Amino acid sequence: MQDGDLVVYSPREVRAKRVIHIGQVLGDFTYGPNPTDRYPYRRRVNWLKTVSRSSVSETAIRGISVPPALFRIVASAAEYVALSKRAGSDFRA
Repeated sequence: MQDGDLVVYSPREVRAKRVIHIGQVLGDFTYGPNPTDRYPYRRRVNWLKTVSRSSVSETAIRGISVPPALFRIVASAAEYVALSKRAGSDFRA
């Protein structure tokens, strides 16, 4: 992962709301050794867009529908790039 890379996150705790967050990595990782942190290595992200899962193709959903993990999206990368550039948010609470 590098500065400028696109990231996609579908949080478990709000799956009932069925959203996907699309962002861009800002800078290098930081390390914060805190005993209560599950993930002490972090990267700042500029969150560009929040979209409803219904606005994303089934292929793209399958690419991110795994337990929390970090991996490269190849098959649906163009779809997420296009979604990140659309005006406004597709998500309505």
